[in-house]
This record gives sequence, C-alpha cells and structure tokens, in this order.
Amino acid sequence: MRRLLAAAVVLLIGVTGLTVAAPAVTALACPGCYGLRDLGDGVWAERDDPRYEIAARGARGRVEFFWGERTTDPRVVFCASDTCYRRLSGGFQRRGWTVVLPPEGATEAAAGRELALAEFHDRAGPVERKIPLWFAEGLAVLVAADDRYVTPPARRIDRCRIPYEQALPVVTADWAVAASDGKDWPFTQAGCLVSRWSYSHGGAMGVNNMISRLENGAEFDAVFRTDPLPTPALD
Repeated sequence: MRRLLAAAVVLLIGVTGLTVAAPAVTALACPGCYGLRDLGDGVWAERDDPRYEIAARGARGRVEFFWGERTTDPRVVFCASDTCYRRLSGGFQRRGWTVVLPPEGATEAAAGRELALAEFHDRAGPVERKIPLWFAEGLAVLVAADDRYVTPPARRIDRCRIPYEQALPVVTADWAVAASDGKDWPFTQAGCLVSRWSYSHGGAMGVNNMISRLENGAEFDAVFRTDPLPTPALD
C-alpha cells in the first residue's frame, strides 16, 4: 500500500484546489504511514527526541509573542534524515498546515520561521499574491527571532546585522535566484528591511494594517516604503 501511494506523482486535493507532492499529502493525512512517531501536541518525528517538543513549543511561543495570538496551529514534522525531508518535500503544506523540518531544523528559530510563514500566509489570504517573497521571508525571520539573520531584540530602530543600505537590493532581486542553494545573505537583507519597517509601523498592527490596505486595492509598493539612509540606534 505504501509503495502504491509513493508511486503517484501528484495528487489534487479538491477542498483546496492545490496540487502537491503525494508523499507530503500522505504525511499530512497519515504521518504514521511514513514511520513518523506521534510525540503529542501536534508534533511528529522520525525518532523520539525531547528537543523536538521543546523546539515546537518555543517556536509557537515566538509566533504568539509577535502576533498576540495564532490563527493557525500547524502539525510540525521533524525529519532526522535528509531522506525523510526530501521525501516529504519540506516546508508547509497550505491549508493542511503541516510544517516539515530538515535534520538541522530542530531549533526554536528554524521551526519558528516555518510557523511564522504559515501564520502570515493565512492572515494575508488572497492578497498574498501582492506581497513579494522577500517580505514574507523577512517577516518570518523577524517573528522567529532567528539570530542567523537578525540581531536579538533591543532598543533599536531595527535588528539589522548589516548596514541598512546593503539590504535594499533584495527589493528588486529575483528571490528564487537570490535565495537558491541555501544562501543566507537575502534572508539577512530581508530581515533587516522588514525589522525597520515593523518597528516604525507598530509590529503586528502594522502588518495587519498593510494587509487591510492591500485588500482595499492598494499595491505593495505604496504600502511598503524604504528609508534610503540608516538611522542611528535609539540607545
């Protein structure tokens, strides 16, 4: 039965109208079919490891800290091997909200980034198509407080790890190309821009206002403006 399921290339899920890889669909509907273990509270993994539950709990907390509450509660799958991750496609599966993490993803920040993406895309809804990927990814690293790309919270006008002007090129870059092969630089750029914008627009309130404006017909470029010059820290 498992071999037959894996043989299908894609399945169309009628309730969502989305085409996704068959293994990911199977894992979403039946994690145990792929040998994943139920660790409780919506956390599944290839093996028992307390780090997974700790990472998932912390990641959810980071999303709640930014937004005040979560509108999504994705199932979190931790892969302990590259084979598992490749088989399940990785990333979150829309509307089913299963987040699949690679072996190096057993951290609050890494899991938080995927949960943050799921939360933002759920909140954005149909206007997601108006929002560039660099903004969604930059917001995700900010929400997840992923210190690979942004500095820890402090009394600053942004959490940039690089000079602000060096972050600006990501706005016009082709995200798919820029972020290919696991490059960190575009995430650092995006996190910088979004962190400053978020600071000056009230964090989650600003993002919600942006979504409302986009729903009312505004275009992203009219909502998101970049400051061409870095501003000194407040402290």
